Amino acid sequence: MLKKLFQRPEEQPEGETARIERLLAEGDLAGAEAELRSRLERYPVNLGARLRLAELYEMRDGPEAAVDEYMRVVDGYLAKDLFDKALGLLRRLEEKAPAAEVVERRRSVEQEQRTRGLRERLVQALEQRPEGAVREESLDAALLRETWGRWCGSPLVEALGEDQLARLLAAADVQRWTPGSTLVRAGQTLPRCWWLLAGMVEVLGPPDGTDEVRHRFGPGDLFGDRALFEGRAWRSTLRAGEPSIGLRFNKPAVERALLGNPDPRGLIDPLRRYGGDDRIG
Repeated sequence: MLKKLFQRPEEQPEGETARIERLLAEGDLAGAEAELRSRLERYPVNLGARLRLAELYEMRDGPEAAVDEYMRVVDGYLAKDLFDKALGLLRRLEEKAPAAEVVERRRSVEQEQRTRGLRERLVQALEQRPEGAVREESLDAALLRETWGRWCGSPLVEALGEDQLARLLAAADVQRWTPGSTLVRAGQTLPRCWWLLAGMVEVLGPPDGTDEVRHRFGPGDLFGDRALFEGRAWRSTLRAGEPSIGLRFNKPAVERALLGNPDPRGLIDPLRRYGGDDRIG
């Protein structure tokens, strides 16, 4: 121990990173690869070593041969929510190796970054609601984060846009169903619609005693727009096929979403356009 403490700097043993860099500088790529692989066996999440290994493959065999290893680095960045680093690496790789999988991955990560940014802005909008605007059944930030990945791909999200979406989420009431629960029965006049966040809702056959499932709604689907906006009776019975969560919109909820809304049609038209009542019958 004392010998190690009192060694002069030039006598210090060569560190692992320095040894790898020396091997690379000397052109000993096989030796450097062996050292990097050894480190990754011991520390699989070491992104620095993973990135250096990818660069070694590129140096030796060209960028196309390094794509798989670079993709593992991207996976590591994304696991730590380092979207900017992941995109920077993908864009540099795309310039050198514009393979379809690289382009597709870059687009996918860009979309995920936009989606996550939107989610956090919606969470912030919910958290900044005046106290009097929060009802017992209001959507809260925790449930939005929990379910977001299941329904954020709904075309209704893009059609509404951020402002209208924030208004709609703040105005809605959350409703939960256990498997087998009936949302509405055929023939009922119930002016409301639902936007499913999680689970599955079954559309049963017409009121002739059959329980045949004719359609299944999943996360992101909206249904009941004709009942809400046109006052039509429900033509089919709807029941939860599994534990499910939805946002319920009745006339008071729509009025809340329209209060002070500078573009009412920007909220109503997407709800009508993407409603799934044509699948109810």
